[in-house]
Amino acid sequence: HTRSYGDWSSDVCSSILEPLRDRLEIIEIPAYVEKEKLEIAKKYMIPKALEKNGLEPSSIKYNDETVQNIIKGWCYYEGGVRELNRSFEKIARKFAVELLE
Repeated sequence: HTRSYGDWSSDVCSSILEPLRDRLEIIEIPAYVEKEKLEIAKKYMIPKALEKNGLEPSSIKYNDETVQNIIKGWCYYEGGVRELNRSFEKIARKFAVELLE
């Protein structure tokens, strides 16, 4: 009897062939909700994006409403936070470039 372990990732289980899916133990991990995304953005993403682009923490101030608008407008349907992170990095880059001009 041989055992094999591995990690697989799929956004949609329906894309996995039925014979294989029958042999897998599928663990569903729920997506982040808006409130969680807001907290992750404020605590980690925004400071990191500012630092990465050579900006002081006080360079750009985001209030909760602004961050929520970014979440809703740019990456609301994304379960994770990759696109949200890219959004803050893009904003920070654009701001840094404008400061240099």
